[in-house]
Amino acid sequence: MHINLKRQPEDVVVDGVTARFDPDHSNAVNNADADEVRNFDKWVALFNANTYLSIEKRATPVENDTLQIYTGNYQSDAYVWNIDISNIDHEAVLVDAYQDTETLLNPNDETSIAFDIDSNIPASSNPFRFSIRFTNETLAVDDPEKKDIAVYPNPVTNNRFSISGLAGQDDATIRLFDVNGKLVFDTTVSAEDIMTIDIDRSLQTGVYQLSVSQDKAQYQSTLIISE
Repeated sequence: MHINLKRQPEDVVVDGVTARFDPDHSNAVNNADADEVRNFDKWVALFNANTYLSIEKRATPVENDTLQIYTGNYQSDAYVWNIDISNIDHEAVLVDAYQDTETLLNPNDETSIAFDIDSNIPASSNPFRFSIRFTNETLAVDDPEKKDIAVYPNPVTNNRFSISGLAGQDDATIRLFDVNGKLVFDTTVSAEDIMTIDIDRSLQTGVYQLSVSQDKAQYQSTLIISE
């Protein structure tokens, strides 16, 4: 996983860190990890066991594993995270403790997430404001365990759509993310053969990413909301 921070409006990378995952690695800090060297501008580190790391080797992530990001010495009020998890077969979100949001990270490409800093608000510039949390393991499209799910109508009309193919004992979690990867709708329902989902009427028309999770299986698709 590569995590880079860009300062705006110059769009310049000011610092970055890397996490490397392998079943033979340990989540404990040891000689296999690399300490972070602070620079005079902005600096980013992975924070573990009171240690600032630029490269951290960790065991293969499991659900709810968390990477704590440390940020310090802000020199601007606008930044962008560029986070690449395309080599990791797990779903992950960027947690913003100040905004109380979770942004889904694109499993296939780099995710760019803009944020602002207000030096007058301590929570905004808190060095432990951001972390990355792993959620469910992502199943490939051609995985034989993947459920045969249909979503309709698409485009969505009247803020309502249906999902078929999720019958079973486990509840299903339905999430919608906007084009910036921000979670805008989240509900957990009892799975039925055909479910009708009513979404927030305050959502604007446009293109969203739909995520349907049940047990360890996951379905992702583009969902269009129309008037």
